[in-house]
Amino acid sequence: MNLTDAIWRNAKAFPQRIALHYQNEDLSYQQLVVRVESAMVNLRARGVRRGDVVALSMRHAMAYVLTLLALARLGACGAVIKDTWPAERKEQFLADHNIKLLIQHAGDTWRSSRDLSVSYLLGTALFSSSASAEPTDSIEAADLQWMLFASSGTTGTPKIIPETHRMRLLRDSLGFSARGDGERVLVLNDLAVYYGINTVIRALRAGYTAIVTLYANLPLVLAILERTRATTVIATPAVMTGFMAAAAQHAPGRLVHCEHIESVKLSGSAVSPGLRQFIEERICPTVEVSYGSTEAGLLATIDRDVYQSNPECHGRIRPWVLAEAVDEHDAALPAGQVGLLRFYSPLTVSGYASDPVTTAHFFRGGWFYPGDRGSVDSSGYLRLTGRADHVLNIDGEKIDPGVIEDVLNAYPGIIESAAIVLKKSGSHTMRLCAVVVATGNIDWPLVQEHCRARLDATCIPQEIILRSQLPKNAGGKIRRDALQEEILALLKNNSK
Repeated sequence: MNLTDAIWRNAKAFPQRIALHYQNEDLSYQQLVVRVESAMVNLRARGVRRGDVVALSMRHAMAYVLTLLALARLGACGAVIKDTWPAERKEQFLADHNIKLLIQHAGDTWRSSRDLSVSYLLGTALFSSSASAEPTDSIEAADLQWMLFASSGTTGTPKIIPETHRMRLLRDSLGFSARGDGERVLVLNDLAVYYGINTVIRALRAGYTAIVTLYANLPLVLAILERTRATTVIATPAVMTGFMAAAAQHAPGRLVHCEHIESVKLSGSAVSPGLRQFIEERICPTVEVSYGSTEAGLLATIDRDVYQSNPECHGRIRPWVLAEAVDEHDAALPAGQVGLLRFYSPLTVSGYASDPVTTAHFFRGGWFYPGDRGSVDSSGYLRLTGRADHVLNIDGEKIDPGVIEDVLNAYPGIIESAAIVLKKSGSHTMRLCAVVVATGNIDWPLVQEHCRARLDATCIPQEIILRSQLPKNAGGKIRRDALQEEILALLKNNSK
C-alpha cells in the first residue's frame, strides 16, 4: 500500500488529463509520472531509501508536489523547513528528525554550522536528467510516514505531526465526497501546511486537476479562475476575507463569481455571517466550512443545511467522531454545556514526533484535546467559544473571546473581529477591546447597542478599534499576541 498508487492508476486510465496547473504550466498525469520517476532516480542516487526523512525548502509549488510524490513512492518521508526560520530552529529540526538530505530552492543558500552529516541538493537538479527513467513500482509503505506536518502554532512553537500512508488513505475515504471526473480544484492554501498539500494529494488520487498558486490577491485569482475554469475553490477564511475586503474596495458594483464554480470549501477558523453571505452572493451559493486539526483530521462540517438549521453553530460532528466538553477534572459535562473540548476519532495520529511530554498533554486515554473551549449539544452541533489559553482575564473575571466575536461578526458589515485585553504601560487598568475588520460605513454606537443587547455586562467591549486586517499565521488563525502588540503600539503613537 502506497498513497501514490491511485495516481499511477489514473495515469494509465487517462494519461492526457491535466493533473497539475501552476503558473501557466499544465502537467498531464502521464507527464507527472515521468517527472516523478525521474526525481526518484536522482533521490536514489543521493542515497534516499525507505524510511528516510528528507527536508524540503522549495518555493516552486509544482516541483514541491512532485518531490513529495517521489519521496512517498520511495517509502521516504518529506518535511518542510521554511527558509525564514532562524538558523537555530533549522538545525534543531534537522537533528531531531535525523535528516540527512535538505532539498533547497535556488535562493536558499543556508548551511548548518553543526556537524550533522547533512547533504544539500538544489531542487531543480531532481528533474534535470535528460534520460527517461524506467517505470518504477512503489514501495510498500502502509505504516510508514509520508510527511511530517507542523501544527498551526496558535499557542507557540508548532508541534511536528507525522502522518502515515495508511492514515492518509483512511482520512481521504472518510472525509472526502466523490464528484465527477471533470473536477478542477483551485487550492489557495499554503502548500507547506497540512490542509493545503493534502488537498492537492487528494485531488490527484481522485483523478482531478489540482490548480496551485502562490497568489492570494483578487485580480490574479480571478484571472486564474477564468483561465482554468475551476469547479471547486479551497481556501482559508483569512484568504476569503481578503477577497471580500478587496471586492468591497475595488469592485463594489460587480459580481466576483464565475458560473463554473460549484463549491467553496473553507477550513482553518470560523466563518462570520458576513463572509458567508459574501461568498454565497458573489462567488458560489454552496459553501462548506470544516473544523478539524492535523492531529485528528476532519471533526465537524457546516454546509448550507446545517447553517440554516443552526446558524450559531460551528459545525455538526462527523459520524465517525465522538466529541465531549469536559470540566477542569476531565469529567464529561452535560450536552450543550461549555468546557474544554475533546475528540475521539479513528483519524487521530498517535502523537507528536520526538516530543513525548507534549504528546502526553494533548493525547490522553485515546482522546485528543486540541485546546479549544466550547460545547456539543445532543444533536451533535458544535459551538466554539475560544481557545483555553486565550481566555481573557479582567480582574479575575474570565471571558471567552469567541462569545464576543460571534456577536460582533453577526453585525452587518463586520467581516471579522478579535477580542483582546489591553493594559497600557504604567497603568493597572485593564480594558476589554474589540478589533474589527469591516466594509462600508458602520454606525459604531449601534454596534455597541447590538453588543449590549446580546452580551453580559462583563463581555461588552469598552472600545472598538477598526483595522484593515488582522495578523494571521500560515493556517489563517489570528495571532492574538501580535495583534495585542500592534494595538498597544498604535495607542502609544496616538497618545504622543
